[in-house]
Amino acid sequence: IDAIKGKTTAGSISVTGEGNSTTTNLQQGLCKVWYNISSNFATTNDSFNIGSITDNATGEHNGNFTNNMTGASYGALADHHNNNNDGAGLRMGQVHDTATDGVRVHTGTNSGNAIVFEEDGDFTQPVCHVMGDLA
Repeated sequence: IDAIKGKTTAGSISVTGEGNSTTTNLQQGLCKVWYNISSNFATTNDSFNIGSITDNATGEHNGNFTNNMTGASYGALADHHNNNNDGAGLRMGQVHDTATDGVRVHTGTNSGNAIVFEEDGDFTQPVCHVMGDLA
């Protein structure tokens, strides 16, 4: 049976790296928030540490955290999945703003030389992942 080799200190676990010469902090490397929502932002398909989604405007929503981050300088990545494989243009997500209690995301499509922010079709699903320190 494989085992995690680590040392517990003040709620933190240091894990020995692959080369057996360095350590990394397990908690620092975990995704603290993630979600997958419907294209109209009305349904949360699956999530972790998300209390609710707020539809702010066309193509703009907030993911509201269940447990806050320590500050607004965390890393967040957004995307917009196309689950229909219809090839109908490039869909994208963009982190617009970060706050301790949530993240604001824009979603849209590439239309020529412009980005059109929209809630696009039944087969697309905005997703977001947040890494950083929980409060």
